[in-house]
Amino acid sequence: MVFSSTPFREVACVVLAAGSSRRMGLHNKLLLPYRGMPMVRQVVLQALASNCSRVIVVLGYNAPEIEQALAGLSVQFVHNPDHMQGMGHSVAAGVGLVPDTEGVLICLGDMPRVNAAALNALMDAFQLDETIEICRPRYKGQPGNPILWGPSFLPALSRLQGDEGARSILQAHSADIHWVNVETDGVLQDVDQPNDLPALGMTLPRSKDGAMAS
Repeated sequence: MVFSSTPFREVACVVLAAGSSRRMGLHNKLLLPYRGMPMVRQVVLQALASNCSRVIVVLGYNAPEIEQALAGLSVQFVHNPDHMQGMGHSVAAGVGLVPDTEGVLICLGDMPRVNAAALNALMDAFQLDETIEICRPRYKGQPGNPILWGPSFLPALSRLQGDEGARSILQAHSADIHWVNVETDGVLQDVDQPNDLPALGMTLPRSKDGAMAS
């Protein structure tokens, strides 16, 4: 099957960038350098390079700094005042801006190796059949992120609270997942704590005395 360069089921991308990075210590992980730029900027650049119709970035902790890291990019910002209460509130804030779209791709701001090709693979799969409502990437049999959600799930996503994100919805509808095999293990790699950085070729900034900052 040949796909148009413009998907006929419109998909918006929501990038979650509101978390406080508590497990990273003093550093906001989204601002750590990845390939010469803040990690969150790399994530958003890949979203903008994909076939998404629009990109929404959910802000919370360090909002001015995150916004500055994304300066000049064609994105829409939404502030989540309840970001300290968990990821669910951020998902709800982002999805709440696109109630009439046909699909929402929920991207995590700490997964910089998820490339535009992987995002497009999810969107291409979403075009196969209008009954497909959940598209999830898989690399060598291992489930990953981000996840593309169809219109039937948008009301539930817009009501999420707490720190669980959409996990409960995903578990309740596991039989409805349309698996998409992708060619990058970036869909498996996120950054939560300093030990996750070396696998991505990243390090913590050094302090003025040359020691690794804690």
